[in-house]
Amino acid sequence: MTRPLLLLFASLLLALPRAAPAQDLEAERVRIHGSNVLGHRVMPALARAWLGEAGYGELRTRRVDGRFEIHARRGDERVIVEIHTPGSAGAFRALIDGEAEVGMSARVPTAKELDEAWLVGRLRSPDQEYVVGLDGLALVVHPDNPLQALSREQLRQVFSGRVRDWSQLGGRAGAITVVGLRADSGGHELLSTLLLDGGRQVPTTWVQADSRAVAAAVARDPRAIGYLPVGLDAAGVRPLAVSAGGQAVLPTRVNVMAEDYPLTRRLYLYGGQLMSALGRSLANYAISPAGQAVVARSGMLALTPRALAADPPADAPEDYAQMLVGAQRLGLNLRFGKEYTVLDSRGAQDLERVIAYLREPANRGRELMLMAFADPDAGGPARALFLSQDRVDFVADLLGQAGVKVSRRRGFGGRAVLAAGDGEHARFVNERVELWVR
Repeated sequence: MTRPLLLLFASLLLALPRAAPAQDLEAERVRIHGSNVLGHRVMPALARAWLGEAGYGELRTRRVDGRFEIHARRGDERVIVEIHTPGSAGAFRALIDGEAEVGMSARVPTAKELDEAWLVGRLRSPDQEYVVGLDGLALVVHPDNPLQALSREQLRQVFSGRVRDWSQLGGRAGAITVVGLRADSGGHELLSTLLLDGGRQVPTTWVQADSRAVAAAVARDPRAIGYLPVGLDAAGVRPLAVSAGGQAVLPTRVNVMAEDYPLTRRLYLYGGQLMSALGRSLANYAISPAGQAVVARSGMLALTPRALAADPPADAPEDYAQMLVGAQRLGLNLRFGKEYTVLDSRGAQDLERVIAYLREPANRGRELMLMAFADPDAGGPARALFLSQDRVDFVADLLGQAGVKVSRRRGFGGRAVLAAGDGEHARFVNERVELWVR
């Protein structure tokens, strides 16, 4: 064979797909597809920790065709955790097509996705939807800026370039300096999702390398506004309270954990109805105390109950504030679904966490109080009051069945509104049960 033919033959061989090693073909696979933020920041750490707790060793990682694989072994058993990040939409597509058994998503499925996914079960049910953590966006200004709060719509106008002067927002006259991150960054993706309905920030944004650089730039400019991940401790800036048509809420830890702060989002795992034992074990590990510790170390806000100092809102009912003197908030709200179960998936999982928290030796004997609110558009003030009391009684009964005593419970109807409007989102946000301990 001539040298040119040999070279051509060799190149053709290299172009052929390589066969997987025999041990890889024998390994059980857990295929996880979806969200970039979960797939890059959280899931690799969760998978490693889960494998270690399950007794697997000899962990090694490799990239194959754009996928991230974690190989592990326990005796003669081999398992491969495959993590692929085509985005949240790709999670539902992969579940529907049978290409994955666990989907990672930074949003709930659309009505169309739910309709297409009927063969894989009821994705919004608590046994298929797992809330693994939270993230969010804090809007920060210079401490000398007199504005304390802005609405979500006002912020959308600022970052889309429709409002360019502070006087248009009720502040001192002067051009607004918008400070942000690159369009391909995770921070900008969060801004786009939570504030801009998928759009991009104004082209005149002063782009910084990272979130700490954003904070430093805002700290130097009294006319600047920027965005940071919630929980980032940054000196020289002040966070704005944000409203969604109701009370303005600061991005404190307790407000973000409770999802009272509007610019907060949940991060989900979704499983098919016929998940393998390994796939379900991994999903359950992600919401367990050990898994939540991994989520926290990965930079997301974990859902572990914590008693935190919290002042009642300025517009809170007077009797509400009096009942909670000296109390701490558990940093979560129980919210309600509209199908499958009364509590939504996070609410069902949080209820178990609260029961475990109150059974800890250090928390035995603590006084638990439940404060409930309803959507003001629930059918009038009397109907809203009835609904809030019904919800608080329902939660108290569930806790009582688990041996947890509720010392005080009260429904406040459609007061302390968080979100305006008569849509499903406003109902979901406003209809809630707060948990306080003393």
